[in-house]
This record gives sequence, C-alpha cells and structure tokens, in this order.
Amino acid sequence: YEHIWNPRWRTSFFGGYVDVSYNDAAKNLINASLPAAGFAVCGVPGVPGNPGAFAAVTPAVGNSCSPNYSFFEIGSRTQWNPVAQLDIGLEVLYTKSNTAFKGPGTYLANGPRPAVFVFDDQEVWSAMFRWQRNFYP
Repeated sequence: YEHIWNPRWRTSFFGGYVDVSYNDAAKNLINASLPAAGFAVCGVPGVPGNPGAFAAVTPAVGNSCSPNYSFFEIGSRTQWNPVAQLDIGLEVLYTKSNTAFKGPGTYLANGPRPAVFVFDDQEVWSAMFRWQRNFYP
C-alpha cells in the first residue's frame, strides 16, 4: 500500500509470507543427508558412502528433525522528493524466520559461535537510507 501525502512525500507499507512444508518422503531424503550422528538422532538411515551433504550441521537429541520453515516480512518506506528526479528515503524492515528444525545441534566451529547451538526462530530488524538521483526519466 502506498499513501501519497503530497507531490513530494509518500509512505508505503508492505509485507509478505512464505511457508515451505515437506512431505515425509522429502523429510527423510533431507535427513538422510545429515552427518552420521544426525542419522541416529533423526532415525533415518544415511545414504551409503554419503559423508553428509549438510556436514556442518548435526542435530542433537531433542531436535525436531523437521526441515519445514516459514518467514514473513513487514516494512515501511517514507520517501521525499525535494526536486524532480531526486529521491531521499528511509526504509525499515522486520523479518521473522520460523524454523521447524528446532532443538539442540552442533555446527563446525566458527568464530564466536559456540559449537553446540540451539536451532530456533530468528528475528531481524533492518533499516536502509536511500539517496537516488535519476538522470533518465
């Protein structure tokens, strides 16, 4: 939705939602690509000779082993046009990622992140300042 306050000011609101759900066959195929420790946790035998396509992530006991996920975004932008072909604006965006692969797991060691980690939903706030000059109408 965009509201035009006057010829120089406008504000827009936007959002979206995505949901990805796998059937049991797809879940088993994805979990079969986990490292050997993940096979035991998720109860799916691995593919012979497959070292694990997701070798960096290993679910631990208590993990849901479901690769389903969803996310949504909600944002707003206010833009000012002080002169023709010049846009100055600020956009604020909130993103929420929902994972069904919840529970403890391990990552390969990586900087400040601990090796044992709890997979859970994530939230992000972001803002962008924009200064755009158009030279071609």
